Amino acid sequence: MKKILLLGTVAGLFCIFPLQAADNGISFAEFNNGVSARLGSINLDLFEISDIDGNRKLSRNEISEGIKGALATENLSGDETRRRMEEAMADFDRFDLNHDGWLDPGEGEAYFQNYQDQTVRRQFDQIDQNKDGFLSDDEFERFYHTRAASVSPEQALQNLEKLTDSLKQIADNPDQFAEKMFDNVAAQQAGEQFYQMDRNQDGKADRKEYIALMRQMQNEANLYQDVLADLTEEDFGEMFDQMEGAQKGYLSKEEYIQYYVKTLSEPLNFDTDEEAGTE
Repeated sequence: MKKILLLGTVAGLFCIFPLQAADNGISFAEFNNGVSARLGSINLDLFEISDIDGNRKLSRNEISEGIKGALATENLSGDETRRRMEEAMADFDRFDLNHDGWLDPGEGEAYFQNYQDQTVRRQFDQIDQNKDGFLSDDEFERFYHTRAASVSPEQALQNLEKLTDSLKQIADNPDQFAEKMFDNVAAQQAGEQFYQMDRNQDGKADRKEYIALMRQMQNEANLYQDVLADLTEEDFGEMFDQMEGAQKGYLSKEEYIQYYVKTLSEPLNFDTDEEAGTE
């Protein structure tokens, strides 16, 4: 159910927010940025929830089940549903870069980002009735009225039942829900840090790039400034070495996020042997 609700959010709830429009309306870039800002980083969460067997890979069947649930919330025709499913499966093959029949976390995150991008474009095109590439206030208003009129009382009841079921799951497992939300926020913060760290945008962060970001954070106002204040470049190097494990000389985005989330509850121990000797 959570998987269907998350994908359904991507599929159908992009327009329930105000956007600041320029004189000629909202461009696709502005619309897409607004959607991304409000959805946050959910692609890693979608990967975790879609990974039914928990093997850290997504099969064609796992992707198929998730997309079917999402499309069911859109009330599409049979032909359009089949077309969208075929498109989703073709995308699976396209993002399976090593052609092993699975999407690993990196491939899966890219897959869901593509899914989000495609859905945002479809939503934009639906609202942009005069096809001038901008969304006006009148187009938004017409879209909302049309959308509201297209939902039957029966469908509205089904949607309410889905929401109630989701809220019940949260009420039954509040600690698990809070932990998941905390991890999601932490993962989003880690992803943003990795983007800053990976200066050449090759998907890898080496020791030098990591140290540079930590030194930068020491000199900027942020939540970590007090914690980082007294640390040296050598300390940062030791932190990187513990995370990376001296295996390949760099961290992937997935690895950095994993370590970041983990160390919020289990801080890395980079204290030197001198401290151990004084105890």
